[in-house]
Amino acid sequence: MDFLVRFKKYFSKEKLTQQEENQMISYIKAGNRELLNEILETKKIDDNYQSRQGLTPMIYAAYYNQPDIIDYLVNKGFSIEKTGKNDDSPLIRASYYKRFQAAEKLLELGADPNIKNQDYPLMQAIFRQSDKMAELLIKYNADINLILNRIKDDFIKVPPCILQVFNRHQCWEERKNFIFVIKFSKNRISSLPKGILREISSWIYLDMKVDERYEIFYR
Repeated sequence: MDFLVRFKKYFSKEKLTQQEENQMISYIKAGNRELLNEILETKKIDDNYQSRQGLTPMIYAAYYNQPDIIDYLVNKGFSIEKTGKNDDSPLIRASYYKRFQAAEKLLELGADPNIKNQDYPLMQAIFRQSDKMAELLIKYNADINLILNRIKDDFIKVPPCILQVFNRHQCWEERKNFIFVIKFSKNRISSLPKGILREISSWIYLDMKVDERYEIFYR
């Protein structure tokens, strides 16, 4: 019976106009729960709602760094994992734009730190050189190993500020010792520093494959 009441109530509501949608977004941006509640109670907005830009209310809350609004939306039945039209999740959006408080709230509420659209949240922190965000994501079990191949295959340099974060965590210490990888031609291997050659030699000794397409730089 309760489901039927909620079902009828939802479908009796009107859809948002463009002006009302803009108002809703402005209320999220300002952290105004009371005015936001008025719109959610009177208009047809649920967890599947996307704005004309293809973003969910939760993504807006993450982008505008509003942890209280995130809490409020969760209590209203909105998902912390629901993606927008570009497959951005709230956490990915918060990680990219360095919205630390929003990211922390999402992670506290159980958001997956290893969710991926085109990239992982931790990869976004690397791109944006945000050691604070990287530290937070790793604290909530972001898997460094998931991004190692991404770093290697796409020749991405890890900023020093992020390396300092990685180096504080055991999961990074157990990696093969490389910081970033760039292409090099086969005939340049003799020009590598002696320390690197010794390391490569130890890999060969341990029966580990050394890919001749890469030149590896160390701390």
